[in-house]
Amino acid sequence: MQVGTQLAEGSELHAWRRFLAGATRWLSVLLLGSAAICWVAANWPALDKTTRFAGAQALLAVCALAAAWVGLRLRTTPDTRRRTAGAVLALAGLVLGALLALLGQTYQTGADTWELFAIWALLLLPWALAAGSQAVWLLWVLVLNMAALLWLGEHLFSWWVALSGPGFPSLVLAALNLLLLAGWEWAAHHWQAGTRVGPRVLASLAVGVLVLALMVGDYIIQGLGTYTGLAWAAVTAGLGLYYQRIRRDLVILAMLAGGVICVSLRVAGEWLLRLEPGVWVTLPLAGLLMAEAVWAARWLRRLGARPVMRPADAAIAGEGSADAEPAGPSAGLPVEATAAPAVPPMEVAGGLPPAPVVPATPAADTVTATATDTGTVGAESPPASLPADKLPGSPVIALSDAPAGRPETPWYVHALLGMSAWLATLLLLLFLALSGLIASREGALVTGLALCTIAVVVLRGQATPFWRQCARAIGFAGQILIAFGLYDATSLTGACLFVLGVGAAVYALAPDTLLRFLSGWMMALASAGLVWRGLAPGLENDRDMLDLLLREDALRATFIWLPVTVAGAWLAAVSFWLSHWRLPPSRVGRLDPLGWAYAMAVQASVWLAGGVSAPQWPSLWHLHPATAVLTAAGALLPALVGAAMLWPRRGRLPATLVYGLPLALLVLAVFWLPSPGIAFALAWMLLGFGLRKPRLTIFGILGLLSYLLLYYYQLEVPLLHKGAWLAGAGALMLLLYGLARCLPRPDRAPAPAREPVTRHQRWRMAAVLGGLVLILVVANGGIWQRERLLASGRVAILELAPVDPRSLMQGDYMALSFEAGRDVQRLSQDDATQGGEGPGLFARTEGYVVLAPDAQGVARAVRIQDMPQPRSGNEIVLRYRVRPDGVRIVTNAYFFPEGQAEHYAAARYGEIRVDDRGTGLLVRMLDAQLEPL
Repeated sequence: MQVGTQLAEGSELHAWRRFLAGATRWLSVLLLGSAAICWVAANWPALDKTTRFAGAQALLAVCALAAAWVGLRLRTTPDTRRRTAGAVLALAGLVLGALLALLGQTYQTGADTWELFAIWALLLLPWALAAGSQAVWLLWVLVLNMAALLWLGEHLFSWWVALSGPGFPSLVLAALNLLLLAGWEWAAHHWQAGTRVGPRVLASLAVGVLVLALMVGDYIIQGLGTYTGLAWAAVTAGLGLYYQRIRRDLVILAMLAGGVICVSLRVAGEWLLRLEPGVWVTLPLAGLLMAEAVWAARWLRRLGARPVMRPADAAIAGEGSADAEPAGPSAGLPVEATAAPAVPPMEVAGGLPPAPVVPATPAADTVTATATDTGTVGAESPPASLPADKLPGSPVIALSDAPAGRPETPWYVHALLGMSAWLATLLLLLFLALSGLIASREGALVTGLALCTIAVVVLRGQATPFWRQCARAIGFAGQILIAFGLYDATSLTGACLFVLGVGAAVYALAPDTLLRFLSGWMMALASAGLVWRGLAPGLENDRDMLDLLLREDALRATFIWLPVTVAGAWLAAVSFWLSHWRLPPSRVGRLDPLGWAYAMAVQASVWLAGGVSAPQWPSLWHLHPATAVLTAAGALLPALVGAAMLWPRRGRLPATLVYGLPLALLVLAVFWLPSPGIAFALAWMLLGFGLRKPRLTIFGILGLLSYLLLYYYQLEVPLLHKGAWLAGAGALMLLLYGLARCLPRPDRAPAPAREPVTRHQRWRMAAVLGGLVLILVVANGGIWQRERLLASGRVAILELAPVDPRSLMQGDYMALSFEAGRDVQRLSQDDATQGGEGPGLFARTEGYVVLAPDAQGVARAVRIQDMPQPRSGNEIVLRYRVRPDGVRIVTNAYFFPEGQAEHYAAARYGEIRVDDRGTGLLVRMLDAQLEPL
């Protein structure tokens, strides 16, 4: 799209100021929150429980008080106050989860996992109501969904049954998210809540669980007749009508279309297999899949080309709805008609650096935007015909009409067609594998070359959209067959070079974005093989490489996966940079599919890559210099990307920003050494903003969130070290946030004066402080109850059998199986048999087991009963629960400091304190001689 720009003096600085302030604010929240969770999970023995609880509650109080201060006293605009307070409360919400995890970890309460998330959601709710922030609400939504999923797993006696086909669990989860979606839309209509993220997440959760239940069921045709099938059809139709007629959101409509394609594919496949079982069924399925995808893409394009009536215009015309989306093709814009946010200055055609800043002319006093089906302008531009003087602090931008010709395909259409191409490729490969048409690896190689040639010829011709979609699947399948044919090649280097060359040839010759993207994946795979070959000269062929990759070894993660991901990240960044600033105008964007392929491949595999801390890097240098250099190159990538984005703009931006940002990122590179995924995600965010590619920025944010979730389970870096590095990086990001706010403002946007505190603000801050008081009362009340039980409870010693995984948020633990639990199961089966219910059935799902000590003092089960009474003088009554993992007595886990698994492997007994009501707490582990470990 060609964009004409006329920028007010200082507008580019204003855009960078806002981007850096928002990015550093949320990065500090994510890093500090992750550090708190890692610190709790590390279970550091150097701190006693009093210090731990005091530190966690102090941090929580500081966050809540800071949010209250920001909401009332910060000298800035109301929108900035709300965003900043929301970020601080999001951090407080993460610390709240860490505090609850610390409570369960310290006292070994044995509470069901869903209870932790349910209490977390309940205590977080006042802050979500007070913040009015999408981030806090989304955190609350995810915590609530996790609580519901865990509750279903606990009470249905199977984790997988919660999502294993048509039935009650999928309906519960879908109904929960539909209810939340309705509430969000109501808030958007009445309270002007943003709709770009929240509704899409909730819609994907509601529809996704129903589609998954239908896809994994035994018989999909029968499943469609169940309540789940009827619910899926009703939800799809209802949401489709709402987001097409009432508030257009093409992203949600694309998700609904994807669900219809998946379910119809399963229905058609089952029906065809019943008529004529055989491998030939895959061909009509592939044709149906591609036809549906092409039809859905056309439908979405037509919807995107239709103008959306504004609420004001609809009211005048007497049609539409009051909460209809503002004009623009990409739905999901905020419903509120507030002043538009600052829009980064857009680039002229060709992706070249912006022209020198010129003063605004009278002709540019109005911001205009033309609706196209790209979904880009409408998502990033302010409402049309809004006077520039109504946009305080925003740059003045005049967007010209889109040039004549074929419009750019929206990203959600690319995603839909890409999903179809992937599935069609799998079906085609399945057909070739089972049909016997390819009998050797040489045949696979020749067939792959032929398919690639056919795909290029079709795409370079005047083929219809259906045949273009077929060519994409054929071209990708051909490249996979070529890689398969070279699997046993004598030279691994030669095989990788051949795959790389074929991928590059298809990329250059086929004028199709999706096939170029898929070819980029094959090029990424071949590049990884070349890096592996260079770092491990002992590899002889593909089989040796596969054996190497399947080994779970921290050393392999550092010496193999880390360099591969670093090389891929650099290639992705260079591809994006060359695509926009170094190619001729006629070829701008040509390397974008390659950059996207490498970037996604990197984010998909970076969780396998180990990291090294700064003190360990010299040892790595002495051991393997090439790996050390690549490790440092990965940590330095954000700094170099920042310099590459700012240096061409040095004439329009102050030196403090041009030189200060790369220097700050250079300092932060020390913190990215043990966590390379954060560096890569930060690089995508900087590239996305600097190259005016908002989707790449969003991809960086999603990549960062997913990496932080997986980084917790990486064993190469200890949890305590992770917490320290993440906390240090988060503190520096917080400092950078303050420095970003100190950057000069545009001349026409003076610093806002402090406004008087409104009654609404006071109520919000009262809710924040009230939520803090409620949390502290609940947490300290729980601490007091457990300390009282430890001080006065009776001692019971139970025999156990441990194992040692890592818990979500609570660190390393031993999974416990008490001998008394087996006795409860036996006694329950005896009661069920005597009651006529048949053997193997539990008469109770909860109850009390009566224990009596034997000659060694080990408590043995005597009987089970429904109430704590009766009992004799030396008997101990203990509550039990029946859960998916068996009979749970007190707890099914014992948490210990990281790295002490071997020490606690000698545990044979557990010491428990029990009160008169049958509530017990696990105190410590004992060895075979009943000595404390």
